[in-house]
This record gives sequence, structure tokens and C-alpha cells, in this order.
Amino acid sequence: MGKSTAALALALAGFGLLQNALAEPAEKIPPCYGPKRWATQIALDQMVEAGLIRDVASIYREGDTPYFLKTKLLESKKIGEYTSPGYPPESIYRQIQQFVVKTKEGQSYEVLTISEASPKECSMASLATVVLSPEFRILNTGKSVLDKKK
Repeated sequence: MGKSTAALALALAGFGLLQNALAEPAEKIPPCYGPKRWATQIALDQMVEAGLIRDVASIYREGDTPYFLKTKLLESKKIGEYTSPGYPPESIYRQIQQFVVKTKEGQSYEVLTISEASPKECSMASLATVVLSPEFRILNTGKSVLDKKK
């Protein structure tokens, strides 16, 4: 097992999720994964803020066309219901996405994002971001929207 595969397995095991199957049919999964979605864009911003990538111009040719950005949804699992006074309950899904981004200088990064989304909102909680390669680095640990407030 490669270093990044082992790190991914460890991260997924830590969240108690399976790698192999999506928990819900595709039509019920919130469409919150992919190159132009919230989790990917926030993770790219975090990489710039952490100094891994010089600036956004290193990622994009013109406007929003990346040099190379490939995303893959690894898991989407319903984890509970979020309730807020005056609003109907919303189903919350934990989504795990893996993506590879390459800079114009040719540096490649493999990244894992873990987010919580509802059918209406992709940013229900703060994003967990882990860089798997070229070196393992946790950029943000995230926090669940379902955690009880103290």
C-alpha cells in the first residue's frame, strides 16, 4: 500500500466511513463535490494560505480554468438531521472528496476534503483538509454542524 493510500485509509477509518460504496443513491447526494464546488475551492485557498501554493495564479490559466484539477467523490453518507428554530429539519451528509491539482510549475498535490452538506447548502460545517502528497499535512480539522453546542 502506497504512502498516500495508507494515509487516506487512516483518515477514512478515523471518520468511521467506508471507502467502497456510497451510502445513498446518487440522486439524493447533495451535489457539493467537484472542481468548482465549495469544498475544493476552500481547500485550494487553504493551500495558498499555508504557503504550499504561491498564489492562485499558480493554479489557474485564465479566470477559473485550472492547469490540472481532477476530483473524485469517495464517500457521501447521511450522518443525521440538523434542526434550527423556525426551520424544518435538514438531512446532513458527510462527503469525502479526493482531488489532484497541479500548478503551472508542475508541482502536483493530492488532497482529501471532508465536508458536511445538506441538499440546500454545501457549507454546513467547517471543512477538514488533508494534503496527502507530496507530504502529509493537515491544513484544517473541521467541526461538525451536529456537534452539540456547550
